[in-house]
Amino acid sequence: MASKQQAPSFNLMEWSVFLIIFAVISMVAQVANFYAPLGVSTAKTASLFDMFIGYLILYAGTIAGLFLTKTVKIGWPAVIWVSLVLIIVSMPWMPTHDFVIKYTTPVALLPMATPVLAYAGFAIARNELKLFKEAGWKIVIIACLSFLGSYVLSAAIAHMTLKLTGQI
Repeated sequence: MASKQQAPSFNLMEWSVFLIIFAVISMVAQVANFYAPLGVSTAKTASLFDMFIGYLILYAGTIAGLFLTKTVKIGWPAVIWVSLVLIIVSMPWMPTHDFVIKYTTPVALLPMATPVLAYAGFAIARNELKLFKEAGWKIVIIACLSFLGSYVLSAAIAHMTLKLTGQI
């Protein structure tokens, strides 16, 4: 008989602190993205006030979604509740629509991905360290060959695509 898995418990205060740190890192990344030191920018503004209000809206929606995850016992993951809350407040017929859209539109996705990917990397690294110790040095060679193969194949496909479209 399969045992019922317990959903991971979380503390709203811990998540609040994490989200504040996330927002600060994302805002710094967005300002750097706006000024495009590498020549590519996805940010529409470097206005700290607009970003602050946008991240405050996203923060409030995330906390509301996490609260619903803890209180409503349907079994939905937190990402569904958070998405649902933020989708509802941004619906065109909602009175919050204009405000939410005005301040969340300038928040670029790429700078928000920076701390998320870093956190995911740390979380995976913590879990995979035991596996790495068990596999030994051979896994380093396999990983390097895998990364090299992926990079070379991706570069070859990109080169062929650019050649066929006349870009190069």
